[in-house]
Amino acid sequence: MRKSIIIGFITACLLACLYAAIYFYELNRSARDKTASMQAQVVELDKHLERLSFIPKLLSDDAHILTLVQNKNPENSVLANTRLQKIKQESGLDFAFLMDTKGNTIAASNWQSEVSFIGENYSFRPYFKKAMTGQRATYFAVGATTGVPGYFIAEPVLLNNGVAGVVVAKMALTAPVETWRSQPHDSAVVDEFGVVILSSNESLLYQTTRTQTTAELAAIQAERRYSVATPEQTDPQQPLAKYLTYSTALNLEPWQFYTLVPAQVIHWESLTKTAIILVGLLTLWLLYRTYEQQHRLVTNEQKHSKELEEKVRLRSDELERAQGALIAESNYAILGRMSAAINHEINQPLTTLRLNLASLRKLIENPVDNIGDIEQSVIESDRTTKRISRVITSLRNYTRSNSMNIESVSVNRLIADVVSIIQTERQTMSAHLVVQTPEAGIVLQADNVLIQQALLNLLYNAIDAVIANPYPKLFLTVSSPLSLRQVSPLFSEQLHHQAISYLDSDKNYIVIAVKDNGDGVPEHIVATLFEPFTTDKPNHRGLGLGLTIANQIAEGHKGLLMYARVDESSVFSLILPAKPL
Repeated sequence: MRKSIIIGFITACLLACLYAAIYFYELNRSARDKTASMQAQVVELDKHLERLSFIPKLLSDDAHILTLVQNKNPENSVLANTRLQKIKQESGLDFAFLMDTKGNTIAASNWQSEVSFIGENYSFRPYFKKAMTGQRATYFAVGATTGVPGYFIAEPVLLNNGVAGVVVAKMALTAPVETWRSQPHDSAVVDEFGVVILSSNESLLYQTTRTQTTAELAAIQAERRYSVATPEQTDPQQPLAKYLTYSTALNLEPWQFYTLVPAQVIHWESLTKTAIILVGLLTLWLLYRTYEQQHRLVTNEQKHSKELEEKVRLRSDELERAQGALIAESNYAILGRMSAAINHEINQPLTTLRLNLASLRKLIENPVDNIGDIEQSVIESDRTTKRISRVITSLRNYTRSNSMNIESVSVNRLIADVVSIIQTERQTMSAHLVVQTPEAGIVLQADNVLIQQALLNLLYNAIDAVIANPYPKLFLTVSSPLSLRQVSPLFSEQLHHQAISYLDSDKNYIVIAVKDNGDGVPEHIVATLFEPFTTDKPNHRGLGLGLTIANQIAEGHKGLLMYARVDESSVFSLILPAKPL
């Protein structure tokens, strides 16, 4: 508790010192700014007071004015009034008028107005008394006739080495006051009696800034300058007490110009800046605390991460050992399946080869008579060994990329070789195979062995699909070169979009189709039909690589292998470009 009190006291002292420093800084800044602004306002006010000061001197020498003071007849009065009226209109004066030596107004610029100065006596004004001594006089007062305050400039009319009258010009000082109102502070002018005679704040007008003497109050009343509150009615310091004041003297008049800044403004600016600095410091402190907390969190997270990494590493080691064991078991299983597949794929070629060898044993007992059969048997045996080699090569091509031997391949010759192999290896089922090829010869740029392998895989699958059918039907058809627009409608809508997206619309294609009337591909494996190890053959008679290899061969030739169920028949279509690759 005691520690909290001490911390609170120290904080309060620091805030008080900060506020005091900012307050004194604002005072100095305000003094600099307002002094510069005040000097400019004083210069402008002096210029305004001096702007029309030459007009009374000009009028005092005017012929019409001189004539009237010598001979006061109606004709001369009209001429003098007209002259004063014209000068007033052209110069921007508020009023101009002429008095005789007794202070009576004998001509005025407002001679035609209802409130005319003519006939009024202003001998009580100090400017009249001073002008009658032959001197120029200036004076600020509220108009005795109009009640409008203004600045009076009086000039004696000299005639025959004597004063024959007084010419007076009056101008209002509203223009500079209006300019002051655009400033962010109040401005005021205090005359020699300590009374505010001009101000941008009308509530300050004619308030006293000091206590007047009895003689000063009597003079103000006798001259009818303005109505001022007596010391008994108001506190003479009250009008400016709530301001910070900056003052300077005018050059033309014994007046003081004041710049008034409300004291509360400095206080509020100081408080605002103190609050901003305090908020900034608090923000920095909070940012530091946040950074410190985040740093601790990061450190803890790194520590936990290292612990977790160690646990993961240990667990990964265990999983790797378990995975190694599973992979070993899987490899043995795959090896067994591949062995079964190889045995299945080359079983019939080997059987054919054994039969050929058995026939050769009998034929060579009498080689002279059986020379033709011996040659045919050797040719078939050689073809069978090549077939076995192709099967092994196909399985190897699945596991690694192999370059293709591109050459010109006659499609008719290609189909004939494939059918010959089928007739040799599947003699019984080959009788149900119907081949349809175009009459004109078609040549492909392709790898002959790989295309044969792809077609043999498709035909073997078709034979396996119809082998249990009492009325098996097998078709091998070759189309003439077709455009993509002619090829794609041969298939379903889904296959149509697949062909459009994969094949090149600028090329022509040859479609080699294998069709059978078997039960078709089960729906559950259609989506993965061309993926490795996908098969529906029982007893693991197939490894599920035939279609995968055929599809790879088609894609390697920039073609496509597609499956469709058409009119209760399964159709596998090998689509190959008709132009060179």
